[in-house]
Amino acid sequence: MAIVSSILVIFVLVTVIIPMFTTPMRRPRNMLRNYILRITPIGMNIDEVIHILDARDDFRYLQINRNAGFSPLFGSINIPPAGFSGLPMIGRMSVSTYLGTYRAWYEWFPLMEFSVSVFWGFDEAGNLIDIHTMKIGMS
Repeated sequence: MAIVSSILVIFVLVTVIIPMFTTPMRRPRNMLRNYILRITPIGMNIDEVIHILDARDDFRYLQINRNAGFSPLFGSINIPPAGFSGLPMIGRMSVSTYLGTYRAWYEWFPLMEFSVSVFWGFDEAGNLIDIHTMKIGMS
């Protein structure tokens, strides 16, 4: 019984705990948000955020929109589609990035794949006011 318990502990460490702390996108959304806020704190200028993100390898497919914020419901940096004009928009400018995908057996469903994105919203002066992390599960 002790051998089975030891194997189970090692399995959980290798497949859940270690990847969660070594790969930011595998962290829970609140931990990922805190990680992003350490890199790009509230109040930082949009040009500084873009410079920081461009210099890093883990932020890919950077999208910049200096004319619209983002919708946390749509995960979009564009203006919501017609008929959805009442949806909340964060900021007057925005930046988004795709962190990637990962497979997880321990989240909602065995071997579910998660796509992870991050959105930054800036006020009219170009200062960061909020960020939003989004994980979309696909099986």
